[in-house]
Amino acid sequence: MNLSKWSLFVTAILFATSASALLQIEMQDGCPVRVVDTTPQPDCPPEAACRNRGQTVHWQRADNGQDFSIRMTDTHIFENWGQGPCPVAQGGQVVCRIADDAPDGDYKYDVIADGCPLDPRLIVR
Repeated sequence: MNLSKWSLFVTAILFATSASALLQIEMQDGCPVRVVDTTPQPDCPPEAACRNRGQTVHWQRADNGQDFSIRMTDTHIFENWGQGPCPVAQGGQVVCRIADDAPDGDYKYDVIADGCPLDPRLIVR
């Protein structure tokens, strides 16, 4: 691997680890019951996930089961990626990017699976 390919590879890994977050959705009887932040941020309340503008958020089912969707209940803070801001999960995962111009705040959103909603919080700083 030449130097330019190596530096691009290292940059991609650093970007992926610092600019993304995995939120795991725990299910019970087909319904979402809890969202676990696998990359918690300092000074963030335990019942929420805190992220920065421009970060990519990955929601993934802990059991890799049925599809689910993410829907903002208040202000829309995610970029539109052509299929809508947060497409329905495919392969048990939804990926959304917080817009660079999203205002700081505490946002409720819905995780919906099999008609059952869960309303966790995402704090943008």
